[in-house]
Amino acid sequence: MSGKNRHLKHIVIVIILLLVFVSSKLYRENSLDSSTISSPPTKTIILPIPSKNISAKTVIAPVLKKTKQANNVVVNTQMLGKFPLKQIFKCDTTVDESLVEQVRQTLELYSYEMPLNIKTHQINELLAIRVISPELPINFHQTINEKIKLILLLYEEWFGLALKEQMTMNLVLLPSLESYSDVIATLSIDSPNSQGLFWANSNFAFAAYRTEQQLEQTIIHELVHALNFYLIGYSSRWLTEGLAEYFKKIEFHMEEKRYVYSFNFDRSVHSSPPLAITDLVFLENEWDSGQRSHLYASAFELVSYLIKHKKENSILRRLLHKEARQPCTKLESATYFNLISENLVDLSADFQM
Repeated sequence: MSGKNRHLKHIVIVIILLLVFVSSKLYRENSLDSSTISSPPTKTIILPIPSKNISAKTVIAPVLKKTKQANNVVVNTQMLGKFPLKQIFKCDTTVDESLVEQVRQTLELYSYEMPLNIKTHQINELLAIRVISPELPINFHQTINEKIKLILLLYEEWFGLALKEQMTMNLVLLPSLESYSDVIATLSIDSPNSQGLFWANSNFAFAAYRTEQQLEQTIIHELVHALNFYLIGYSSRWLTEGLAEYFKKIEFHMEEKRYVYSFNFDRSVHSSPPLAITDLVFLENEWDSGQRSHLYASAFELVSYLIKHKKENSILRRLLHKEARQPCTKLESATYFNLISENLVDLSADFQM
């Protein structure tokens, strides 16, 4: 082989070696990128709920690693505990284990996008609120706790209703209306145009943050729904919505370790006169229709009227106790109407039969 040919051969060998080196480097860089994608930074998940109620204790833990298989994210959930189940009533349908598990899995997946904390607030010896939420730009848990404690006292004083066993509410707070809607949609809950709800069959309440005042009132509204469920069971929509709308307006301050409370009602937002009692009581299946806002306003006005007047308040008390005797089913609309009409002789001008 001539010297010229040997020189060309050497050049070819060098070029081949360079190509092999470059290819190897590119392969390693692509492998590093893939590894980065499949191993996200450490975030947080929900830990198993402690068996004992702990006042305002925060529980945070590192998330389990996500692995990518066939373009689907697979989450290892073996280390996660389950939310404790407590049947509220001995009914065929109260707290559904499958729904609770569905909520747990949904919150776990959501926690990959935003860290979630768990805090359990002991309201009194019988009621605790387990709050599951990301870090929010406000800290008002103490105000919420005191308002719920005050509402419990008023329920006992006005209606003769009090908890008889230990209960724990589950409250999920979400940082925006969009994140709230995403979680609700994932749970297949049909609740259009809402910013909060209480899902009785799972014992979970959900609320979206828009403003501090809005979130506080939404939380109180949904927790009153939970209280109503614990105290009387299933009930008519106008009754439970009216009570929730009424008590979400409660304000208080302390004087010598006593609550001084008032209700901040703004009736100017109600553009139409309230529905007649007949219409309100018998429109049980229309709450998700176009009359929704009018029904809410009318339910608030009727409950407000029944609470305000001493004689009428006894009617509301009897309605609640009658409903509590059958917690697994709600009373018929005719039963509500008859009990009201039999005992209410002189109606306010705001209401007509």
